[in-house]
Amino acid sequence: KSDVVQRAQMEWHFVVLSTKLYKNFKNQLEDLSDKIKRLEEFDENLWNELRDLWAGVQQHIFDKNILRDHSDSLREKSNALFDELKKLRKARQSVMSQKSRDLAQQFSDKLSAITAKIESGAVIKPLIDEMIAIQKDIKQRGLLRKDFEALLARINENFNLIRSKRESRPQHRHQDEGAADKFNKRYEGLLGAIKRLEDSIAFERKNI
Repeated sequence: KSDVVQRAQMEWHFVVLSTKLYKNFKNQLEDLSDKIKRLEEFDENLWNELRDLWAGVQQHIFDKNILRDHSDSLREKSNALFDELKKLRKARQSVMSQKSRDLAQQFSDKLSAITAKIESGAVIKPLIDEMIAIQKDIKQRGLLRKDFEALLARINENFNLIRSKRESRPQHRHQDEGAADKFNKRYEGLLGAIKRLEDSIAFERKNI
């Protein structure tokens, strides 16, 4: 019967295609598995490679080019590798978090010392220069966002304290106001630039 033969032939082509795809993806997953087993810390490139590989598998599943048993096996292997990478990523995040906390504490101690000097009536200009230097430094140290924002808030508090100290001395008010406004405008401009960059990053992350 030609219809039976034709149907069997189509099923056979599907089985052959699925088997070839399965073996190909399985070999790639095994190669990735060997690389992941040798990792000592999270590797973003391997994560992306595994993600792209699984996206290819999903496309063939969507196109119905692969048998259910084959797709289930590949999904199980992929999930196991993703889990391994997630463990490594979590460990790295823990290390980064601790490092960020330690750095933030060091900067916080410096800012506390500056606060004490402001309150004791020390010369303001060197303290402002020191805070600007700290502000530049914390942007380059890889701090987590929450620690970064907390330090910026501390710096802002110190600038506000300087302003209040100057405003409490009327005889120097006109002389000091110009410099205070200059630094505050600069500080607010930097915060605005950071906000715009964060919004841009959030937009691009959403697109990705």
